[in-house]
Amino acid sequence: SDETHRQRQSTRYGRALRTLDHCVGQHRPIASLTRQDAREVRDYLLSTGVELTTVQRYLKDIRAVLNFVIREHDIACPNPFAHLELPARETPVSEERLPLPLEIIRAIEDDLCGRKDQTLFHLFTLLKLTGARLSEITGLLIEEVHLDADIPFVDIKPRSGRSLKNEWCKRIIPLTPKAHAVAVLAAQAAGSSPYLFEKFAVGRGSDNASNRLLKAIRKQTSDRKHTAHSLRHNFRDRIRQVKTIPLELGNALEGRKYSMREKARYGGGYRPETLYEALLLVNGEATEIEH
Repeated sequence: SDETHRQRQSTRYGRALRTLDHCVGQHRPIASLTRQDAREVRDYLLSTGVELTTVQRYLKDIRAVLNFVIREHDIACPNPFAHLELPARETPVSEERLPLPLEIIRAIEDDLCGRKDQTLFHLFTLLKLTGARLSEITGLLIEEVHLDADIPFVDIKPRSGRSLKNEWCKRIIPLTPKAHAVAVLAAQAAGSSPYLFEKFAVGRGSDNASNRLLKAIRKQTSDRKHTAHSLRHNFRDRIRQVKTIPLELGNALEGRKYSMREKARYGGGYRPETLYEALLLVNGEATEIEH
């Protein structure tokens, strides 16, 4: 909900202010903050041992808080946290996550399928077969899961209480027969809930789902590059293996920008039939795309 979003934002900004207080003191006028103060905050965050991406997020929140105060109070000073340099990543982005080996996927599925509560099994399977981001699936309303359509699909779209990473994330994802069967079971398990996965749908539900899935994954592998997000890497690898799927179509399936620069704004996207036929290939449920 909007209230949940505001609460999460307030929590993040409160953390930013506490970090500033720890490093430079709470009674410093904003106009007195210097570039050296910003560097000290950056160095403090780096010294805590959190991931570089987390440091970047904290600094982004601090910049946002200061930008708001500077603008709303007509303070005549630059934001000392603007364009603050950070060390280069020790690990390239492409190496932060690895696809899950097939034997590990099977072991995870055997574990989850054998549990009394099938929620994580349904979630894991839908992530594997749709290539969607975790929050895109955990946030689904039942009304956004169209199980009886000629081509069943889930509708990934922004709405009140649900934002998306970028405009390209807004898309439909057809459900191939295996994904459809699991979605039917998940919808039945949801009962009268408006959400497909109610316990993971609101607040920090997506984080909770990530932690629960990670715990199941860690039972099978200790490699820190193996996480729930690894399933997106598996999905991309399966797209690559299908030689007949063009790059733009693969990007459309994943919710990425189709093309670069001006070309990206042309056309109306892919028909559901085309997406469905491609997904059949990606998920090993067909042998060729019909034209």
